[in-house]
Amino acid sequence: MAKQANKRRSDVSFQIGDLLLVNAKHIRLLEPLMAKLNHRFYGQYKVLRCINNVTYKLELQPRLQRHNVFHVSLLKRFVPD
Repeated sequence: MAKQANKRRSDVSFQIGDLLLVNAKHIRLLEPLMAKLNHRFYGQYKVLRCINNVTYKLELQPRLQRHNVFHVSLLKRFVPD
């Protein structure tokens, strides 16, 4: 059963100083009028600390007023164009 459960999982890890994007559902800036037209990910936030294998502390902007620790499933690596 574990083999089937782990089939689609992948190990993701980030280094201190990497730039990441955060899932937009967890960084609500304003209540959207047209939610389907909003961005799916926000930011270019730097990793400050790796708390454990799946939890990272990010350097957020002070205006967000959100907790700055996120699970790895809510993060995505920033790739510049």
